[in-house]
Amino acid sequence: MINRIIRGTMLVFVFIGFASLIPGLQRVKADTIIVPDDYSTMQGAVNAAGHGDTISVRNGLYHEKVTVEKLLTLVGENKENTVIEQLNVSCIGDVYLTNLGIHHIDIRDSTSIWAAGCRFEEAYIRSNAKLLLSQSEAWETHICDKGEILGFYDLPLFGRVIFAFPFGFVFYIFLLLLTIAVAAGLVLALFLRRKRKRVSAQDLAEEKSLKSLE
Repeated sequence: MINRIIRGTMLVFVFIGFASLIPGLQRVKADTIIVPDDYSTMQGAVNAAGHGDTISVRNGLYHEKVTVEKLLTLVGENKENTVIEQLNVSCIGDVYLTNLGIHHIDIRDSTSIWAAGCRFEEAYIRSNAKLLLSQSEAWETHICDKGEILGFYDLPLFGRVIFAFPFGFVFYIFLLLLTIAVAAGLVLALFLRRKRKRVSAQDLAEEKSLKSLE
């Protein structure tokens, strides 16, 4: 019975872990455009990019108003030194941001912004848009028109977990402790079962020995 529980639990964890890869598989990056190597401006790179492309931004302060109306991945070198003056995102679907500092971001039209390691000094989330933060900062956040600000972690075994901001760290610790408790319980149950088997085997051996002496 214990072995079945262990095998079932392991299968559930493997399935959840595999399911966490699906969001990554859905992002097919056809091309990578480097700013300012390929294009001197962020907007020029965005205009030239196709859906699913990656725009890699080198360190610098980009004094421009960038408008994104397609599904892209924007990756900066460092959120402290790769800074965009203003970013407006308006598209149906997911846009991925990493290692960027943004002075002013406006998200709308049911866009989901997945931001990892970013800093937003002023953020407007509206028109059913979602700002999902992982190890990111968002100051002066304005939410209207059914917009949402959430958090996410990509957890081992559990896959991608989305939570109500700002309770992510507490939730993460809870899941970690729960995983440890379940694993410890299974190991203890297996240990006790084997111990009972050894005790039963010893008792049987002693009983046989007593019978042989009689």
